[in-house]
Amino acid sequence: MERRLFKQFVIGGVYLIIFALIGWGAYAAWFKPAPSCFDNIKNQNEEDVDCGGACEPCGRKTAQPLELVSQRTLPVRPGVYDFVARLRNPNALYGAERFQYTVRWLDANRRVLAERGGTAYILPRGTRYLVVQGVALNEPPAQTEVVFDAYNWVRLKEYQGEPRFLVRQAMLERVAAGEPGFAAVSAVIVNKSGFDFQEVDINVLVLDAAQNVLAVNRTVQHAFTNDSERAFRVSWPDPFAGDPQRPEVEALANVFDDANHLQQFRPIERFQQTE
Repeated sequence: MERRLFKQFVIGGVYLIIFALIGWGAYAAWFKPAPSCFDNIKNQNEEDVDCGGACEPCGRKTAQPLELVSQRTLPVRPGVYDFVARLRNPNALYGAERFQYTVRWLDANRRVLAERGGTAYILPRGTRYLVVQGVALNEPPAQTEVVFDAYNWVRLKEYQGEPRFLVRQAMLERVAAGEPGFAAVSAVIVNKSGFDFQEVDINVLVLDAAQNVLAVNRTVQHAFTNDSERAFRVSWPDPFAGDPQRPEVEALANVFDDANHLQQFRPIERFQQTE
């Protein structure tokens, strides 16, 4: 009797499994939702939950906008100003191969006195200066507005950090009496990145004792090969509005530009984001 009952249980269990499989197959075929980019499941060929692969790039969901660390509008001569801003990219995985910036100078009533815009780049976790020169203003601005948008974010393969440039012998000097100009900065840049670049951008700042920026300038070094040195000198024709104490030099290489590209850092993901 017990044996017969056991046999019935086994047969019943087999039928139950068969019916369960048939039911699951019917559900999967006719009722189960198809994989999507909004189901909170890592499926299809997604890199993470609902992003990458067939879905939108993961960076679009996580990339944070650039941060404006500081900004300063600098009088050059009557009616002419320069501008400098310090930017920070908070994203560890994504750099911006291109982003747009707009700088507006406003009066006390927020009327636009002048507007300048352009494009720039920044590496993952990078910081950099943005320099705008020769802005014509009919009056000193009451405030300045800076906007970043149209980011082209890029994830770089095997990225190890910003290209390394050494700055040596940076020197601020007053132009001798009788010679044209007011002051000049000279320095030597050494390429220790391990790679050759078609162009290296150089931003030059002059600071006072309180580390306030008094003046800015910029230059470009071309065909800058690895382990080579480049000496440069930039000058200012007009006096500064303050007491200059020391220079600061920043060297940057655009690793996103195909013509200036580090092959080790080939982009593996690109997308555009407009704020």
